[in-house]
Amino acid sequence: GPKADGKINKFIRHEVLLPAFPLCVAWTPAALRADNPAAKNFAAVGSFLPQIDVFDLDETDELEPIAVLGGFDPSAEAAPAARRTSSKKKKKKARAPKRPAMPPLRAESHTAAVMSLAFSPFRPELLASGSADASARVWDVSTSTSLAALRHHRDKVQSVAWSPSSPHTLLSAAFDKTLAVWDTRAPNTP
Repeated sequence: GPKADGKINKFIRHEVLLPAFPLCVAWTPAALRADNPAAKNFAAVGSFLPQIDVFDLDETDELEPIAVLGGFDPSAEAAPAARRTSSKKKKKKARAPKRPAMPPLRAESHTAAVMSLAFSPFRPELLASGSADASARVWDVSTSTSLAALRHHRDKVQSVAWSPSSPHTLLSAAFDKTLAVWDTRAPNTP
């Protein structure tokens, strides 16, 4: 906002609390909000959770992401915690408290940490993600849907990058020491 000298401060400093430790971030100037097409300042954050949180950085009072891609399904019931059974009698030990049961993952979700993110230079609403679950995905952030799951790698996908000259070409690099070149129109064939 305006300062005492009448100049406008273009650098708004604010912090966004994240649900887990961040591993990667990608920024896009795309108009991702149907309710506010003028908003063009968004960040996608990957973390140790199997989800991607997308934040509107122009909203200084916003605490929640505008979209969550993948992750846990809050509308589904959590699976009951498994109980250990044993036929042998044991001495009573102090047990650690039970962790609360986690809700199941959405059908279109990574199953492990999101390690890499990249927005498409041709279609800035498209986001590529690489995960510790050995897959890469292409998301349409404007609709919060996964368009393709790329499953060629045998280990963690540490990096994804869009081609600067071909709108459908995506690179993924993984801990299996391979680099895959994908035509996202045919995601089953790297």
